[in-house]
Amino acid sequence: MKCADSPAEPGWLAEPSPSSSRPSTIKSSSSPAGSPLFPPSLETEPGIRLIRANVFESAKLAKAFSGCEAVIHCAGIRFERGEQTFARIHRQGTLQVIKAVRQAGVRKVVLLSFLRARPSCGLPFHESKWTAEELVRRCGLDFTILKYG
Repeated sequence: MKCADSPAEPGWLAEPSPSSSRPSTIKSSSSPAGSPLFPPSLETEPGIRLIRANVFESAKLAKAFSGCEAVIHCAGIRFERGEQTFARIHRQGTLQVIKAVRQAGVRKVVLLSFLRARPSCGLPFHESKWTAEELVRRCGLDFTILKYG
């Protein structure tokens, strides 16, 4: 089974190479400047390619998601900073991931959300995570929503 997850900020997707026949996962990561994005061993793992992308690069995501059975959408932020707002990352980012999932022909989306996500509660983080859940619920694809917190 080939699965993928999605980075909020510019990060890396590790994609199994076409010649790999083993079950595999596309992983993404974002990290502060100067720190490694992945363990060094991942860069030399047979059958893995790293792709730089973020949730707003739906064409790159669609290419990376191609051939996947599911995409695990884990992108999220806990604090707003500059252009990284709850609405931008949680809502708009989820829309872009759904677009890429459709373009790639993926059948299932798994969304990592928040236990207390709910509408109209006056807490922007909770409301934006609820909005992301609603987008996934209404996207017309098979989905699972995992709630942490």
